[in-house]
Amino acid sequence: MIYYVSGPVTVLEPGLAVIECGGVGYGCRVTAYTAAQLKLGKGAKLFFTESIREDAFDLYGFIGGAVWVEDRIVAMALGEKQGDTLYVHIEKADIRYHGAYQMIVREFSKYACTDEIRYINREDDAGDEGLRKSKLAWRPCGLLDKYLVHID
Repeated sequence: MIYYVSGPVTVLEPGLAVIECGGVGYGCRVTAYTAAQLKLGKGAKLFFTESIREDAFDLYGFIGGAVWVEDRIVAMALGEKQGDTLYVHIEKADIRYHGAYQMIVREFSKYACTDEIRYINREDDAGDEGLRKSKLAWRPCGLLDKYLVHID
């Protein structure tokens, strides 16, 4: 699994950024927001997920943030922007650092939300009461039901 690529941006087009890493150009699908943060010819570090199918191998770029204490990451978040919504896919923190979760939620939201962002979708609480409480503290404008569909 490839976790991130780091190097100069060699191609920047709508929906695509190519990062040169070790002499190889990695083409990554990116949102308009992520593309706007990158500069052609400048260094970048792009975190992404892979989609591997029989007929394709795609890389999808994300935005992320971290809270550091000295030389140690104590909290991190990873998400993406689509339209008027920031989707926060991952929020993790070291619980030995009091307030680390609250800080990464607040700071990532401040960092990632620009004028075009109207909603933050922090996704499913997975039945975790603490996570549900944290999400409800933001006073969401609505909650969506989650369904599981089995197709035979």
